[in-house]
Amino acid sequence: MKRICLFIALSVLSATSFAQIGNPGMEDWRNTFAGFPFPTIPISNPKLWSSADSLALSVGPLIGGSGFTRQVFKETVKVHSGAASAKVMSAYQDTLGLLPGMLTDAKIGVDLASTNVTFTGGTAVTVMPQTVSAWVAYSPGIDSTTDTIGYDEGALVVQAYANVWSVDSMVGSGFVNITPSDTFYQITATLDYTTSDFPVHTLRILFISSGGTGDVLDSSTLYVDDLSMTSTPNPPPPVSVNAVRGGEQVQVFPNPAKGSVYVTVPENGEYTYKVLSISGQTISQTMVKGTGKVDVSGLAAGIYLYTVTGPDKNVVKYGKLNVTQ
Repeated sequence: MKRICLFIALSVLSATSFAQIGNPGMEDWRNTFAGFPFPTIPISNPKLWSSADSLALSVGPLIGGSGFTRQVFKETVKVHSGAASAKVMSAYQDTLGLLPGMLTDAKIGVDLASTNVTFTGGTAVTVMPQTVSAWVAYSPGIDSTTDTIGYDEGALVVQAYANVWSVDSMVGSGFVNITPSDTFYQITATLDYTTSDFPVHTLRILFISSGGTGDVLDSSTLYVDDLSMTSTPNPPPPVSVNAVRGGEQVQVFPNPAKGSVYVTVPENGEYTYKVLSISGQTISQTMVKGTGKVDVSGLAAGIYLYTVTGPDKNVVKYGKLNVTQ
């Protein structure tokens, strides 16, 4: 059976703000058609949300086979509140094998060479999301070995993206399993941030109907309703300057660096020199006053990012650091 691998990847302020997720109650739906070569099969998704239905029905035949089916449906009987919820099911998709159902605020694509599912975009935000909650119900599917109801779990995956020195990077992520329940209950995924120095611009939310724990089971069914999100204010965008108060220069040298790097800052306060991976994850940070020597001998050769933050917590210098062996 072919398995699809899904990538999973706080500072608390005095007041927590609340931000709205698009169509959080799954009330508004859009109807269209999918299929190949003629789009004649009706499908439906919540507005501002996507599934892999049109992908399987349209792209699936291009890679062989014809036994592709819908996995996301509008549910009007089993709801937490309002008139509708989203019903997400696992299903056999012919040559792709048994796949979990997926519901996401991102755009879903596929790499035809590997048949792996890809995701782009998400919900545009101007805050730093801290938690994403949803009301869910879950029914495990059929165990193919015993031909009886088995046990598995769904999952909620959330990811936060920021622009880290011109590199679009995932800087925060959260994950929570969805356990079986005939009635709705609330789950919450808390985001863990690798860095909080950069404003978050996109939140990506993904529900999967099976495989959170254990194998994917046929016909596992996840119901999703009433999403909510908490957040804190975004940090201000980092500003690069060549000079700081008093006209004294902030310098980082040598670059490329081998073994050590020197950081020169004014002596009238403590500055923080931080090394980050190219994806924005903080690797190390050092307090510097005057001129400090920072050991980078433990870093593998390659390109890293760095920031120098002043006593007022503002970034006064940033750039790329080339580490050599």
